[in-house]
Amino acid sequence: MAKKNGHGGTVTFASATIHVTDWQMSHSADALVTTDSASAGSQKVIAGTEKADFSFNGWYDSGTTTLANIKAGTSGAGSFLIGGTTATVSASILMTNLTVKNTVGAVTTIVCTATSDGTITI
Repeated sequence: MAKKNGHGGTVTFASATIHVTDWQMSHSADALVTTDSASAGSQKVIAGTEKADFSFNGWYDSGTTTLANIKAGTSGAGSFLIGGTTATVSASILMTNLTVKNTVGAVTTIVCTATSDGTITI
């Protein structure tokens, strides 16, 4: 199996491509307990609600990133490109946090978090 580095990974949200320094996703599904008298003393579960939480960091680029488009409370289609491949993780997402760090003598950075709001494609 060929390993890939993160170079080339991007986040696309609301039709804008955001060049990121890193992104991550945590995918989960609730385990719903269905144990009953027929379970023979063992717990039984079924899959419940599926969700994904995303975070990404990058540089503020006024040419491609409008802060109003990625502020908390904004929703839209998100596509997360895995660097060095054509593979993506995509979902309808709701932005839950936007942090902008503006330091004199340094590049302005953005930190965003989002959660899925519908179907997740991995």
